[in-house]
Amino acid sequence: MQSTFSKAISRLTSFWRKKGRQTDAKQNKEDDGSSHNEPVTPQEEEREPPSSSLQEDHKSSRKSSSSSYHPHDLKSMPQLIANIVDQHATNNPEKIFASIPFDNDDLSQGFRDITYLDLRKAVDKAAYWIEQTLGVPPKNTHSPDQQADGSSDSKFPTFAFYGGRDLRYSIFVIAAMKTGYKMLSPSLLCAMDAHVYLVKETDCHNLLCVPSTVPLVEEIIAQFQEPQAEKDSPSPYTISNTIVPELLDILPIEKTQEEEDRYYPYNKRWDEACHDPCLIIHTSGSTGMPKIIYYTQRMLANPLFQSLQPPINDQPPLVNEWHGRIFTTVPPFHLLGYAGFLVCPIYFNCVGVMAPPGRLIDANLADEMHRYARLDGGMYHPSLLQDLVRDEHKRQELGKLKVIFYSGSPLETTTGQWLASNFGTVRNLLGSTESFGWPVARVIDPVNDWNYIHFYPTNGLHFEPVGLEGAKDAKKSGKENDENDELYELIVRRTPETETLTNIFLSRPHLTEWPTRDLWKPHSDPAKKGHWLYRGRTDDLVVLSGEIKMYAASLEDKISSAHPLIRTALIGGNQRKWPFLLLELVDSATASPSSATLDDIWSRLEEINNRYTHGSVRLHRSLVLVVDKSRPFVRLAKGSVARNPTYALYKQDIDDLYAAMEK
Repeated sequence: MQSTFSKAISRLTSFWRKKGRQTDAKQNKEDDGSSHNEPVTPQEEEREPPSSSLQEDHKSSRKSSSSSYHPHDLKSMPQLIANIVDQHATNNPEKIFASIPFDNDDLSQGFRDITYLDLRKAVDKAAYWIEQTLGVPPKNTHSPDQQADGSSDSKFPTFAFYGGRDLRYSIFVIAAMKTGYKMLSPSLLCAMDAHVYLVKETDCHNLLCVPSTVPLVEEIIAQFQEPQAEKDSPSPYTISNTIVPELLDILPIEKTQEEEDRYYPYNKRWDEACHDPCLIIHTSGSTGMPKIIYYTQRMLANPLFQSLQPPINDQPPLVNEWHGRIFTTVPPFHLLGYAGFLVCPIYFNCVGVMAPPGRLIDANLADEMHRYARLDGGMYHPSLLQDLVRDEHKRQELGKLKVIFYSGSPLETTTGQWLASNFGTVRNLLGSTESFGWPVARVIDPVNDWNYIHFYPTNGLHFEPVGLEGAKDAKKSGKENDENDELYELIVRRTPETETLTNIFLSRPHLTEWPTRDLWKPHSDPAKKGHWLYRGRTDDLVVLSGEIKMYAASLEDKISSAHPLIRTALIGGNQRKWPFLLLELVDSATASPSSATLDDIWSRLEEINNRYTHGSVRLHRSLVLVVDKSRPFVRLAKGSVARNPTYALYKQDIDDLYAAMEK
């Protein structure tokens, strides 16, 4: 029996061979460039009926140690991003790639649609500008003996881009592909030592920036000019910065023959360039220095490979729901930003809709986007969804969307339940920077299981128990105590399937196994096998004195839902006898809540407290601190709380709590 995986790959190969024999115009004859483009996915071109038994097909694939398809044999496979842009610009120039506000201060003025012809001209202008400013790199043909992750490939020199919240991130990374550079995309929220580390570790000597990020870039450069920075190397680290052209200077306002003649040719094929490094991103660095990941063109196409999976339990791949006009709230320097403003528009025909670059994306701005941007869906960090749902008028506008993705961290329970029960459109898009998402399908029951991930039975994805303290006791007692249920860490092992459907072993070619440090809980319904609930990271385990493991994230979620004034809860206390609790209140709360309000909050916490079996993990009122509004929780780019930096911010306050309690 041919495995489900092999069938998917066969369809992929057949589709792209067929695509090569067709013209782009014929493929898009139904596409009028409107705001409701349906994704042109391989399934629409050529679809085989799903297997009658996905589990049996999966078992069959495990029996054979070989595969008819090797993940690195990619001839006749997808087209490269730059080639797709060029083809659309030629054959379907009015096809829409993105949409930006006409007036950043007044969204009621509408949105300007950026076509693929606009995009190609902007990319080509940026490519010529890069060559004129940074020079022409060596012949950039990737050698088979070079690292597949691009980390040691000197033929693709690095430049860093510190931009604003606009399309120049997408434009410059495609220009990097065309010119033979790779682009470092640092988070603007990094600490200074992390910025220096990223620049040095990627051998980056050219920092491109916009006027608003000049102070940051100059501070980075200053770190290399200090005497202590030179001691680590035999000679000073040469580094310079250059301001890039403004967005409206490279996006064509009027179509002229002069601009048409400035075409920058790119003639590489997939098999020649799929392993070319083009983008450098990094993890959040919440527990130390950020981990650097070199993305190749093949790795950016990973969602397309995942989309070729057949339906499972009659549910399609989740990535195929990414279509229409999608508002992405994640910063463009983040991997999910590249998904929303580059990869998904290119491969799934959605339109990336961008908020005004100079304004903070809070609930008020998101509500304006919902009212004026003609949206079909959006990608949000959970805290923003929570703020939107708490406002009666804003949540009604939010509910008009066809699909609501969230990612970055678990969504607060009452928020998710309200969205799911009223609209059934909320989707959990949790993934990883290293993998660019997992091979997952839509959940069977989007109303009741909105917070679950429906994994394909991929050979090589394993869930291993972590041995949570209290799990056995809770099971024996039969007491309702889901906080102490056993949790499992997702482990990725190298197989032909994980090599193709994840990026783990493309970015880490030397590994045979990779622990994700993500914790999951299986669905209790046997009919929903493959449905897993994300519970957090191994870093979310608080180990109290006596080696008692407390899973903080679960309790934090319940506390955040316990009272309308609580925005976020954060628990800590490693190697302490008892845990502490930090509470961040909503913006509408007063700076100094009354005693009656605090009593009301504590009464709700006591109700949750009573569900625990171990007295040592109970919360004590004397170890609860409502944080100062002038010192909000430290958050990552994706919106989740940076646990360790927030602990550090309140270290003295926490020490004072324990000192007072011990008296």
